[in-house]
Amino acid sequence: MSDYVLGLDLGANSIGWALIDEANRKIIDCGVRVFPEGVNQFDTKKEKSKSEDRRVVRGMRRQIARRARRKRALRRALTAAGLLPTNEADQAAVDGLDPFVLRRRGLTERLTPHELGRALMHLNQRRGFLSNRKADRQQKDDTKGMLAEINELQKVIQDSGCETLGEFLAKELEADPLRRIRGRHTRRDMLETEFELLWERQRKHHPELLTDALKYGERGKLPGVREPLPIAKGKSPLAAYGVHGLIFFQRPMYWPKSVVGQCELEPRRKRCPRADRLAQRFRLLQEVNNLKYLDPGTKDELLLSQEQRTLLLALLSKTKEMTFDTIRKKLGFLESIPFNLERGNRSKLLGTPVDALLANKEIFGKEWHDRPEDEKTQIVRCLIHGDEGEIRRRAQAEWGLDEAATERLLNVDLPAGYSMLSIAALEKLVPHMERGLLYMTDDNTPCALLAAGYLRADQLRRQAKDQLPSPPDVANPVVRRALSELRKVVNSIIGRYGKPSAIRLEFARNATVSKEQRQEMSKRMRDREAERDGAASRLRDEYGEKVTRDKIDQYLLWEEQGKVCIYSGRPIDVSHLLGGEVHIDHILPRSRSLDNSFSNKVLCFIKHN
Repeated sequence: MSDYVLGLDLGANSIGWALIDEANRKIIDCGVRVFPEGVNQFDTKKEKSKSEDRRVVRGMRRQIARRARRKRALRRALTAAGLLPTNEADQAAVDGLDPFVLRRRGLTERLTPHELGRALMHLNQRRGFLSNRKADRQQKDDTKGMLAEINELQKVIQDSGCETLGEFLAKELEADPLRRIRGRHTRRDMLETEFELLWERQRKHHPELLTDALKYGERGKLPGVREPLPIAKGKSPLAAYGVHGLIFFQRPMYWPKSVVGQCELEPRRKRCPRADRLAQRFRLLQEVNNLKYLDPGTKDELLLSQEQRTLLLALLSKTKEMTFDTIRKKLGFLESIPFNLERGNRSKLLGTPVDALLANKEIFGKEWHDRPEDEKTQIVRCLIHGDEGEIRRRAQAEWGLDEAATERLLNVDLPAGYSMLSIAALEKLVPHMERGLLYMTDDNTPCALLAAGYLRADQLRRQAKDQLPSPPDVANPVVRRALSELRKVVNSIIGRYGKPSAIRLEFARNATVSKEQRQEMSKRMRDREAERDGAASRLRDEYGEKVTRDKIDQYLLWEEQGKVCIYSGRPIDVSHLLGGEVHIDHILPRSRSLDNSFSNKVLCFIKHN
């Protein structure tokens, strides 16, 4: 191992490096590697993944192929059921019938089985939009975007006196045969309602043919998005799913288990969903155990007492969130006493959002908090992992919910994503954190991590390698590209100079965050730049001042503080501001904190500093 230190400055599209001989205080070598970012048009509004175009067209191909397979499967099923002719000539004749006319006539007149089959094929071809997102399914009264367009069409249909979408479109074509009726957004339930009406009205004319077994298959009636079941050997899709299932089935969206990360402490275990009550409790204990307040007498930061901690945990366990002002009031603190977690403009602590959602009066109500902990945990895990049919069955048979409460339960929008730890690790850690232990400390003082039998990262024995191995597969394409280039640089340096005694790495902030976070950071920077430019223009044009960085800071602080001295409360007029009677003071001494940011500055009269 060579006696030098390798310093690395890793950015989104460059790596700066330097080899330092610290003993002799000299630079051995240095350089920069520049490379393309992992995304196109990085850090702009048009930023997108390099694989996005390929992914979009692949998705379109899959959608077209699935639609074609569904259409072929339905045609075979309807032919086998006698709802479509078997020979090609008769099929061509039936396909030539106007489906809108058949959909309208089917509500009031008898259709032949083949005419009904043609109408069903048309419902299958354009079956309407069904979102897999629970939030979208609840926004039926949205006033903007595609959902607003669908709601407006639904209102027009109702005002026209038509029962179904097909009847409405048929009337429009009858009034103007050249009118374009394609290109409108429709909702899946509009087509399902029409299917039900057509089937029930025609059942009167064909009772032996249009049976419930043909309609729903062996699965029976299951509303909403349904999980696919394997078809038994020798059974047809029609016998398994019925005509309704073949037309309206839509596979739910889900994260494959292969993309769920591994636990940091139990590498063979998958991470726990954030919505799991164990993960919710772990996060709550972590924040409450880390909460400190400034003692007004000693000016020391103190942890909550056991009584205060117990009270706060009890309060947060039954609410979605709580502001720090409310916490001060509940704990009997003065309004002037700050908490350590308030730094960074944080205003509240999260409670248990999942329990708060389920304790809604329209679902479980307040009795949710009186249920056994194990039962509540199993209910939440069923909501996370179970399919709609299982949740609906258990909600009414085991959990005591009526049909209306069950529907609201199915639409509960649980927190998305996964925590960094597995259920197995959390089950070991949480009991120790319940006793008040911090999750981890930077020394050997008692903490939940050590008490549960785990080691800190700095205590782990790692196998030393001669070169950097391939980087882990991370989701962020910017980080993935940067790590790949970092490996090339470091391995090249090792090959020439040998392994360093230490590596010091600085990672650019904009390279480690998501696209949305980068856009938010860029927006804040642009807003701040515009604010400073405006202050400079006013100083130059209105007051004839020579613009400097300090002058701009003074002017912005002057406006932010309401034009008064932060210490004395005396008004600061323009003559004081420009005449040298005020200056900028650091809240935390710069010599000790090294913090020269705008948030650490105030404006005051010199004599009151």
